[in-house]
Amino acid sequence: MAARAAADLWVAHWSSLFATSLTKNPVTSYSHSIVRSWYYTLLLLYSVGEILVSIQRNGKLIHVVLKD
Repeated sequence: MAARAAADLWVAHWSSLFATSLTKNPVTSYSHSIVRSWYYTLLLLYSVGEILVSIQRNGKLIHVVLKD
């Protein structure tokens, strides 16, 4: 229950930073840019991991490229 409350607080905090970054506040704009960079980095790592898992399972790179 405490973990859920902490997660909700974290989401609310970053959501407010995203909303206030639209006001061109330099501090929140910087925070927004850091969060966006981390998000895209994690997304890239996840995608590379998915491709590597597919290659390992199928043994072929061409299958990964043609797969839906």
